[in-house]
Amino acid sequence: MTVRRLAALGGRPTFPQPVPITRPTLPAYAAVAPAFREVMRTGMITKGRYLRELEETASSYMGATVLGVSSCTVGLVLALQALHVDGEVILPSFTFLATASAPSLLKLPLRFVDVLRDTWTIDPRAVEAAITSRTAAVIGVHTFGAPADVETLRGICSRHGLALIMDAAHGLGALRAGRPVGADADAEVFSMSPTKLVAAGEGGLVASRRRDVAERVDALREYGNAGDYTTVQPGLNGRLDEFSAALALAGFRTLEANAKRRNRLAATAMQELKGVGGLAWQTIRDGDRSSYKDLTVVIEPTEFGCSRDDVARALLAEGVDTRRYYVPLVHRHPAFAASATEALPVSTWLEARALSLPLFSHMPSTTLRTIAGLVRAINGSAAALIGKPGSRVA
Repeated sequence: MTVRRLAALGGRPTFPQPVPITRPTLPAYAAVAPAFREVMRTGMITKGRYLRELEETASSYMGATVLGVSSCTVGLVLALQALHVDGEVILPSFTFLATASAPSLLKLPLRFVDVLRDTWTIDPRAVEAAITSRTAAVIGVHTFGAPADVETLRGICSRHGLALIMDAAHGLGALRAGRPVGADADAEVFSMSPTKLVAAGEGGLVASRRRDVAERVDALREYGNAGDYTTVQPGLNGRLDEFSAALALAGFRTLEANAKRRNRLAATAMQELKGVGGLAWQTIRDGDRSSYKDLTVVIEPTEFGCSRDDVARALLAEGVDTRRYYVPLVHRHPAFAASATEALPVSTWLEARALSLPLFSHMPSTTLRTIAGLVRAINGSAAALIGKPGSRVA
């Protein structure tokens, strides 16, 4: 791609129609219309056939018992309840705020730890160092769809008698050692909101190989009612409706193809930007596959020539949306600022440098090549862009 003059320096925007950070890849209406018509005809708009089919499909895919819930956040709350977590929860600060919101809603104290510099997932050594007599659980995160080191986390939790929950909001389409994530922790919780590879509008999935945990989640999503209208443990209305289940079921049919396509698109971006100084990509371990829910790059300003925020402003001027995940780090949010926090040098490093570029499963590869070309052009004009005023970046 040849860029004559960047829009931030007086040129015309490359994309008159802005490129969004993401867009749901939905099935053709004809693929879901029969299910929607049946739901309307029968009036069974919740607790029906399509939820059962979705749960069976997801269970077979993950090798665990999977239950549909109304959101990933609700799923995290239910998983914590089902595991009877009653003490401090260790979790990363480089994550989406829902990871911390779920235990906070249950009044559980939080202890934030750092992530690894290569994979950006929770650092098992930091987890073990943070464990005290008050610790009851660990919540790991498959960050941007890159699988965390669940095996090491599981070993740590087993030695210390802790529950292990994985926030797998980005996990649909991710593989750990060649297998779909979902069956390695006491519970793994997935999102099916519009930014995910399987989009149900809203909704989530709770996966567990533990029968006792699955049975409790099943009751807890029904207010804690196990079927005889007797509540042993208070729960929520956490059900997933039939329309969302039918849409998610259609999404599962194309999940593998979309995950492979996103990996090809990510590889295209990396190849197009090969040799540009100051850029670093998330490491995916051998045998693993990221879902690439987000395509995120670290921009080192001293090597690249300008800051992450300068790049974001320049791309926005070209009609390219980006996101600065996760700014601020969760432990800096007013709601969680009183929580215990370890030293977080890697998280702080990422907070100032990580930038997510647009990516969605049906994105044309030419669009991503053009965006990569713009990043390369920004690198070439970096000195002129430092501190350049522009629209506020997200």
